[in-house]
Amino acid sequence: MGQMDNVVARLSDIDAAAKKIMDQAALKKKDMEAENRQRQKAFDQELESKTKETLEELSQRLEERSGRQLEKLKEENGRSLEALEKTFAGSRQMLADELFQKLIEVS
Repeated sequence: MGQMDNVVARLSDIDAAAKKIMDQAALKKKDMEAENRQRQKAFDQELESKTKETLEELSQRLEERSGRQLEKLKEENGRSLEALEKTFAGSRQMLADELFQKLIEVS
């Protein structure tokens, strides 16, 4: 029976060693999961920061572009209005005469 006790003791030692390995693996897994969560969180924060920065840059570019286009339109409208005023000022009497003639014709 001495040999049987040795086999049982050896099996018990193997079982204890296996349990210890499984416990260590479970702890290692838990540590790795925590590390992965931390990495994911850091990645998400960095991505959010970069996205916010990019959106702010694009918004600023759009605002500048819109401002330039608005100024260009104001200048074009100003020139058009100026040209119309010059045309009207130069031909005001002629336009008034034509209008007067049309009014006389209708009467």
